[in-house]
Amino acid sequence: VDHPVDCRSDIYSTGMTFFELLVGFTPFHHLKSRSAIVYGHVAINVPPLDHLNTVSAALKIPPVICSIIHKMIQKNPEDRYQSAFGVWKDLEQAHQFLVSSNIVPSSLKTPTFSQQVPEEVFVTDLQFSGQKQQQQQKSLIKEHDLPFALGQFDHSPFIKQSSDLYCRDSEMKQIISDFGLVSDSRKSRLASVYGFSGIGKTRLITESVRQIKKNLNSQTLVFASGKFEQFNSTIPFVGFKTLFENLLLQFSLIFDVSFLKMTLSKSLDPETLGLLIDNDLVPGLSKLLDDIKVEKNKDIRPSELQLRIEQSVCSLLSVLSEILSNPPPSEFGSDDILVSSSFDSPRSPVEFEPSFMPKKTTSLPPMILSLDDLQWADSSSLKLLRRIVTSKKITVFFFGSVRHNESNSELDLMTDGLCDLNRARKIQLGSLTSESINLMISNMLDTDPESTSKLAKIIEQKTDGNPFFIKQFIMRLVDQNILSFSFEDQQWELDWEKIESFNLNLGSLLDMLITKIQELDPKTLNLLSTASCIGNTFNTTTLKTLSGLQDAEILELLRPALQTGLIQKIEIAPRRLTASHSSPSRKSSLTFDVSTPERGDSDVSIELS
Repeated sequence: VDHPVDCRSDIYSTGMTFFELLVGFTPFHHLKSRSAIVYGHVAINVPPLDHLNTVSAALKIPPVICSIIHKMIQKNPEDRYQSAFGVWKDLEQAHQFLVSSNIVPSSLKTPTFSQQVPEEVFVTDLQFSGQKQQQQQKSLIKEHDLPFALGQFDHSPFIKQSSDLYCRDSEMKQIISDFGLVSDSRKSRLASVYGFSGIGKTRLITESVRQIKKNLNSQTLVFASGKFEQFNSTIPFVGFKTLFENLLLQFSLIFDVSFLKMTLSKSLDPETLGLLIDNDLVPGLSKLLDDIKVEKNKDIRPSELQLRIEQSVCSLLSVLSEILSNPPPSEFGSDDILVSSSFDSPRSPVEFEPSFMPKKTTSLPPMILSLDDLQWADSSSLKLLRRIVTSKKITVFFFGSVRHNESNSELDLMTDGLCDLNRARKIQLGSLTSESINLMISNMLDTDPESTSKLAKIIEQKTDGNPFFIKQFIMRLVDQNILSFSFEDQQWELDWEKIESFNLNLGSLLDMLITKIQELDPKTLNLLSTASCIGNTFNTTTLKTLSGLQDAEILELLRPALQTGLIQKIEIAPRRLTASHSSPSRKSSLTFDVSTPERGDSDVSIELS
């Protein structure tokens, strides 16, 4: 779900169709609810058919066909076939091999199988595939097991939008180390990531959180983010409001709502709750505590209000930190979902429990909070941030991204003060190295680094090693037909004469983005115009009211903006997808709140600034 939708999604769907044609049903047909089936497609790895003993013995499907289908339905798009041409060539080679080996008669037009496999037998095979066997299945199939190597002709004719992080290993190690310090000492810390626009600050934060979660071995990790805005920099706490709204959503998804409601109402006094609700510091809190009596705060002097707000926010975060330190026993229902645990353990089916539900443990990791564009934060927000990080009762790992050329003295003073207290670290992101640029370009073009070294040197000179400019430069070359894919030679071809005189500057970048917007369908443009009237963030409920469209229509109209790169996914949270696109002067993001079919319609909110 954290990849752009492209032709590889169709390859996955085709692979599942092949699976059903051969077996008689899809691998997740036995699951009892739609949400479980969705989870299966997103997260559950399916073993190759020839690794399922009973199924393999009954159907006698050739191993080469099983391997091709298995490669088509990999969860990670990078592990699948990258083009339909690659699938066709492998199927063609497989057919030639099977006919020449007399495994399939040359006169046979449509494969048929004399035996049918009951679904119960298939499920039993999955349950007893075993964790050790599952690990072996994730590795590449050995060459001698197949008559030919898969994917020899699999070259994508599209620019590959990779989510890999380049030249940031040392910075990521520092971040992971700092998170370990917070976990061990239970003292909050701030990681301030500095860099020019497009240098990869948000990407570093996103991938660091992803790596931290991976290191936690499926433990629940709370991550919420907010963003300050250039044209709302005078509004107090505007970035924190988005952050706390996301944070409350995270806790309501992880913990039972009645438990959360009871804990907050008992731990926070009515005056504190009143301050948080009256000032709308935590959107959604009033709805959560709708039947709890709170105290209205009147006649508070402005000089005192800042201090009272800081105290109220710190009290709220200290309660949430305590919940993570001493979580309640898991009391969640199974949602009537029965599956084998990722098909990786030889036991009977177990109750399905999404990865964001807490396991039975003595404590959970500290929450991670992130504030984007701190250079636009107001003075009150900076004071609140310092108060949170230095509080003895709060355990949180804070990220802050700062545009290096737009930082201000107050922010620098606050960060330096926290560094002196050993509560913060400044991380400066520079340009990518020549080696990293070449690796990035070779991955985008899905070719070996040796063939892109000359192009990489030219692009480094023209982009100064900025990842955003590099991606846009490559895309611009394709748009101008300076870089094109040759289907005959199955490789990218470059017009070297034109590229020498081709330049990419801020003006041409903005022109390109404007052109992409103008090329959108008028209905999509009209919908985005309507959405922009709502504000920086909006949801489909509001958009439905204003546009008169249904959820499905809204999502379909927004899809082109996502596919053209004007909107890019950057963050994954439980039932929540956040997407963003940064330009040198503006930022846009798209957020999906995905509810299960049993609990209501999907909700989509978009952030544009």
